[in-house]
Amino acid sequence: MRHHQVKETDSITEQRVRHGLLKPAVSPEPPELEYDPGRLLDVLRSTMKLKNDAALARTLGLSPPVISKIRHQQIPVGPSTLLRMHEVTELSIAHLRELMGDKRKHFRIGVTPLDQDGAFGRQ
Repeated sequence: MRHHQVKETDSITEQRVRHGLLKPAVSPEPPELEYDPGRLLDVLRSTMKLKNDAALARTLGLSPPVISKIRHQQIPVGPSTLLRMHEVTELSIAHLRELMGDKRKHFRIGVTPLDQDGAFGRQ
């Protein structure tokens, strides 16, 4: 039987991995999530222990049809809704965006008479 010559620079852990006595530590990248605002809504409902989307809508100060349209990707999660989700849950904006699979580098906010999601419109 031939023994592997140990280099002085090899650590005990490296030696164990090489000989199959220890599995290498792997820190895999988290899987990239597809854009799905429904996943975000599900996590919010679960986190806040809410029974349904109507309860989520009340908690966020939105109408139930807005939550339904967000869930079915008929309208995007607008900046004011995202900010409200942050205020209610204390989850970071970055984490909320990650939950829904938003991969954009910047989140643009435009000044319009009424935000696209119907929440907290400006006049």
